[in-house]
Amino acid sequence: MKKITAILLATLFLIGNNPTGMKNLNFASKVNADFFNEDGGLNYLEISKFFEKHLTVIVLGSIPVVYKLGKWLYIPFVNDIIMPLIKLMKSFKDTFKYTFIYNRRKLENNPVKFREVAKKFLKDNIFAQDKAIEKIVSILSGHIDMQKENNSIKNPVSSACTMVMIGDSGVGKTLTARLLSQLLFGQDMQPWQFITVATIETLPPKPFNTPNSKKQDDPSSKTEAFSPADRLFNESSKLIYQLQKNNRIIVVIDEIDKIHRNDPKDTILERLRDAKDTGKLKVYFSNGGRMDIDVSKTVFICISNEFRECWGLPKKNLTPKEAAARTIVERDKSLVNRFNVVEFENFKKNDYMVILAPLVAQIQKYYSYAYNMDIEFSEDFPEVVGRTAEERNKGVRGVNDFLVELRGKLVKFRLKNKILAKEKLVRKVIVKYDRKKDKFSVETKN
Repeated sequence: MKKITAILLATLFLIGNNPTGMKNLNFASKVNADFFNEDGGLNYLEISKFFEKHLTVIVLGSIPVVYKLGKWLYIPFVNDIIMPLIKLMKSFKDTFKYTFIYNRRKLENNPVKFREVAKKFLKDNIFAQDKAIEKIVSILSGHIDMQKENNSIKNPVSSACTMVMIGDSGVGKTLTARLLSQLLFGQDMQPWQFITVATIETLPPKPFNTPNSKKQDDPSSKTEAFSPADRLFNESSKLIYQLQKNNRIIVVIDEIDKIHRNDPKDTILERLRDAKDTGKLKVYFSNGGRMDIDVSKTVFICISNEFRECWGLPKKNLTPKEAAARTIVERDKSLVNRFNVVEFENFKKNDYMVILAPLVAQIQKYYSYAYNMDIEFSEDFPEVVGRTAEERNKGVRGVNDFLVELRGKLVKFRLKNKILAKEKLVRKVIVKYDRKKDKFSVETKN
């Protein structure tokens, strides 16, 4: 079994360094589908998880197999396996740092290590938000350090970690929350961890068999209206069920400014404020009363597009486009003060140019391989598109809009010129962007 595992892994390394080999070795791609990205490259995160789980078997099982391969096969082929293996193991250095400390219990005992790993992990995956990342890491490492100190004197910390991320759409707020979940718990967020406007709108009008109420199937039931917080945090909620089993989780409340329309009294935020003060979350139970559940090790993250002054920060001059993307919600100061505020910066022209560069290169590479089209972009293309993207102020989503429009123009060009896959004739094409007309043009280059 060890030898079989090692052979499969060696095959995986060979395919990963030569993605076209997947066509001839489909069995490996089926067995290890999660190990590859969409472009055919290796997914280091998934592979490192596999290593973490089967490390001993892989190391011990690979030694005799590699030795026999050296005897049975000629040297160049052995090098094709051994050298990529060594190169890949080196690239795992930082990835192992992430995967080996996914267990939150270990993180609670080492806030210094958490800070080191979390900062690098977030910076590797979130673009141009160094200040926000620094503050997030400081908040979480400080919370872990406080837990460690209180646990050492047998006095459990009595405060949940509550923060709000503010900034325009598309700058990385939601992605950051998801990455924190991956870093801390080794998996992406589950639906019950992610509360949205739709979650609030689809909540039942009242929790089942709540205090001072009759059963919901009784048509004569006349009860007071239950707040969104009562309807969200109750016994039948999947979130509460999970919190009772394990409170070491991240809970995200997305677009809290829009949720305010359905919760004008901010009862959900008030419940989180109490959790911040006491480390307990008030929950409705079907036995006719409330119960406080421990959330002292839970991280609550609210995401908002509000103006910074809505959360107690000094007013900042914004462009008309930036101001149009923000909302205003008036809240009680005592409520706002219970949340650590993390502000995400808007992308500037140069940021968009950096984001666009690899994506545009990927389009060039794909069209060269699939349609034998040599795509060239005009000299002013990156700067003009970057400036327009800054004016639109849509963040990464705005960049995606540009790419979709560009690909649409390329499809139109292929249709017009009857360009089929695997063309033998090389087509030289130039792509331009007219900022005034706000459109792309694709033309044959003479």
